[in-house]
Amino acid sequence: MNKINLQKSEKCLSIILPAYNEASSIKQVVLEIADFLFKEKLFIEYELIIVDDGSRDKTNHIIDELKTKISYLKLITHPQNLGYGQALISGLKQAKFEYIFFMDADGQFKINELNLLCAYIPEFAIVLGYRIRREDSFYRRILGKFYTSLVFFGLKGK
Repeated sequence: MNKINLQKSEKCLSIILPAYNEASSIKQVVLEIADFLFKEKLFIEYELIIVDDGSRDKTNHIIDELKTKISYLKLITHPQNLGYGQALISGLKQAKFEYIFFMDADGQFKINELNLLCAYIPEFAIVLGYRIRREDSFYRRILGKFYTSLVFFGLKGK
């Protein structure tokens, strides 16, 4: 797998994880990210920003516990659920590094896929990845197709 080839001063990364009621997965996801960053050494400095978007479960408490062990972990808390987009905006406003990576906190994405994306950083301003096989419920997949259709037909009519 290709490693990124950036100047040392450029090798800094902000990772943003919007989270809403992710108590069942957040600890494992954060520990996987911390392990990846330590082992791969792709970046000389990094921060992991979790935006708790008004969770009603123990997501916030789990992150507070992890912050005692992971020095670069930051928590932003929305007192109420503002939605995925606002959680991303809050994270982006707090990100301090030029390179920014975001992924969901539910464990469907694996941090080691960052290796594949990093190979393209020197050539492109934005690098995007997506899931080929979703692990969503049948109901969520149907909703996703419905919303995608609405957007497609809405744009086609303009």
